[in-house]
Amino acid sequence: MLARLAAAIASLCFLSCGLAAAQPIVRLTTHRALACEIPCKRIAVILIHGITGSKETWGNPDSNLYWPKMLATDATLSNEIDIYQIDYDSRRFSGPPAIAIEEALEKQLDQLVLKKQYSKIVFIAHSLGGIFARTYLLHVKLKYGHTALSRFRLVVTLGTPNEGADLATMARWISGNQQLRVLLPVQVNDFQQLVNKSIGEIQAKHVGCASLRAFAAFEMKPVAGLGIIVSEQSATKDAFAKIGFERDHLQLPKPVSLDPTDPVYDWAAGLVRECVRNADNVCPVTRNLSCPTGDFPRIPN
Repeated sequence: MLARLAAAIASLCFLSCGLAAAQPIVRLTTHRALACEIPCKRIAVILIHGITGSKETWGNPDSNLYWPKMLATDATLSNEIDIYQIDYDSRRFSGPPAIAIEEALEKQLDQLVLKKQYSKIVFIAHSLGGIFARTYLLHVKLKYGHTALSRFRLVVTLGTPNEGADLATMARWISGNQQLRVLLPVQVNDFQQLVNKSIGEIQAKHVGCASLRAFAAFEMKPVAGLGIIVSEQSATKDAFAKIGFERDHLQLPKPVSLDPTDPVYDWAAGLVRECVRNADNVCPVTRNLSCPTGDFPRIPN
């Protein structure tokens, strides 16, 4: 039984645990950010891993099978996007509370947007990373307002447990990673209930603004001995559109080929391409905008 619980932690962690925790607890890495006039008309693409994840979430950093490198060398995107990555402290048996991660993440991303004033920002997130993206959007709306929120046009999630994951209940028995609390099933997870309710209310009031849409991928293959880690229902909660892949939870963000292009990467990159051109099926711009006021303040020159 203990061996199965240990395996559960490893699977719910969504990736192998990293090495010793580093400081600060949240790190923002710039993979590519070209010079641009302020406000920057390029798109910021921000990747966020899941619990116990790391830069290896997105493939092998030393090879070309690595999402940041694939985005940076994508001929259809390279002149349009800047690429950033959020990493945070999270290990198999230890990790700071989600609120500490979120507060540090808010400071990092607020500084980035205040500096560059991106007109479009896209999140690509695996598992718990998608929950951090959603809670950051709540922070933006509450602190800055709907105009600031309108800078965020697209959230692409890979197996994000928006209604929790049953495995989290069992995993908490042997793990001291406090981030597991926000992954408990939604029926006993007040945090997730509040986030889901607040996102719905914000979207209802945000209708006069440039659209903010979520597109969700879900796993179709079980992890050996454990089954499906995040259900389709949980992974696609409130998504504008969804898609399933013949991958297990651990492999969703792992690119397996360049030629042909990895299907999960190709789907996500295709959404970013459509957002670049304000395609109606992904990132439409509402005509005659009547967006509630409030935006990120400008930094004096």
